[in-house]
Amino acid sequence: MAMLASVIANANRGKGSRVMKPADFLPKWDRGAQQDWRQMLATVKGINRHLGGSDTSKGGGRDGP
Repeated sequence: MAMLASVIANANRGKGSRVMKPADFLPKWDRGAQQDWRQMLATVKGINRHLGGSDTSKGGGRDGP
């Protein structure tokens, strides 16, 4: 899709404007620090708890065995 977007943008650009590249149409994802799986799990459990969900995983949170 980025290639198509760049072709359309370049076909409709005015004289003197820069040539668009496919990379100009790709999202730049957050390159922050990578989380450990335990941190991700804790975040998901916190969101689940905040939204009133229950934890049915083995040895889960407040609703677990």
